[in-house]
Amino acid sequence: MTRNLFWLRESASGGWITPYAFSEDALPADLPADLKKNFLAMSYTEVHLPYTEWRQPLPDRPLIFLCPCLEGRVILQHPETNREYIDRYQIMLSMAAAAHGVEEPRFRLLGAYGRSLDARECSAWANPPIEREGRFFGVYKMVSRAFQQTMREMLPALYFANVQRYMDTEMAYPMLLLAASSPFRGRNRSTLTYDVLDLDSVDKFYRSAQRGLPRVLAGVEAKLLEDGLTELAKAYAPSRAERVLAFVKRDRNPMRSLLLAEASLFDDFLRFAHRMHDLCAEGPLRRRQIRKIPTATSEFVRTLHSRLRRYYNGVPMYGLTMPLFMSVTHALYESRKTVK
Repeated sequence: MTRNLFWLRESASGGWITPYAFSEDALPADLPADLKKNFLAMSYTEVHLPYTEWRQPLPDRPLIFLCPCLEGRVILQHPETNREYIDRYQIMLSMAAAAHGVEEPRFRLLGAYGRSLDARECSAWANPPIEREGRFFGVYKMVSRAFQQTMREMLPALYFANVQRYMDTEMAYPMLLLAASSPFRGRNRSTLTYDVLDLDSVDKFYRSAQRGLPRVLAGVEAKLLEDGLTELAKAYAPSRAERVLAFVKRDRNPMRSLLLAEASLFDDFLRFAHRMHDLCAEGPLRRRQIRKIPTATSEFVRTLHSRLRRYYNGVPMYGLTMPLFMSVTHALYESRKTVK
């Protein structure tokens, strides 16, 4: 069995060292002895060390602990860090692959629900289009649809992971309308998601949600009946679709907050794409610019987590970070084939 050690760190020259194939018989010389011993004793096929700058070597003492992720993978994490660290590390690893043109076939970023990215897809972050480019609208129209579709698949699943939230219909119904709606198709360069200040855009949202709502309610009703919540299931019968829609329209604030939050999250991804375009641009300052990518990535993940901390009804939605990043990355890559 081949086991790999991933150690993403910055060299003295400013380049990132991304050892995607450090095997157990070729470990880095500067790896502390206790960590080397622990790595050899581990049963994981893939181990990740914390990101470090070249001036900050890993400690000789065990100041880090194991954070199991997916099967066969473990990330070494500082005790004082949290979920944001894991997301930051994985996105930073992807940005390293993008910035340095890594197409190592063994590099594959895995996520929940069967999602994954390889180094080729991550390379899309090295040259995402910016507004003055002709393909800007075509690319981000496609990216926006992928982003919105992931929101509609993942957000309700995360929110209703606690089945008790179905009892608060005032907050549950808007979430189901979001799940039932179709992604906004994009109108122009500045309107890529539903705009709550535009009546035509809002009407389109409600019309699309109305079409899909009976199907969504049928799924909820079946789940609640399966869980033995017969009385509660009556509030989600497909025959109540019109009343559910009218209920949400009477107090549009929860629905507005969901659509505004979605648009704000997508804008964060747009800004990060612009930042990566600038930092990866060819030229005499490229090496110096690439050194700024870890900071830019950290700021991006910190912004996402700040938005997700109390995303809807005070419920944190950190689980959206990686699925959204993966869907946006995949769409950026696929746009190369379809948008010229």
